[in-house]
Amino acid sequence: MEISEVAAAYLNNLRVRENWIPELPSAPPGWLLLLELTTACGRGQHPIITDLIFSTGLPSTTALRWINILEEENLIRRTGDPNDRRRSHLYLTEAGMSLCSKMLRDLQERLNADL
Repeated sequence: MEISEVAAAYLNNLRVRENWIPELPSAPPGWLLLLELTTACGRGQHPIITDLIFSTGLPSTTALRWINILEEENLIRRTGDPNDRRRSHLYLTEAGMSLCSKMLRDLQERLNADL
């Protein structure tokens, strides 16, 4: 299973849990953003900031704060859209992809061991 597929499956499971217990946050904001980016990158996509915020369901101020934090930590980077200077696309850096891959592989191995 590709790492982006593991990320997508994890996100789907978080959303199922949200349906059952909507009053609890599903995951830390930074982790949700990284999962969404991992999934998008696996599809060859590099979402614009507003699309990423929408897909996570996070409040925009929270998501923007965490995008800045993740960028400062060199886990993601933003690049301007050559066709629309008001928009920026987000990418996982090599460090971000490595971190997500390690965490998701570890999660996958733990889940498989528990089955």
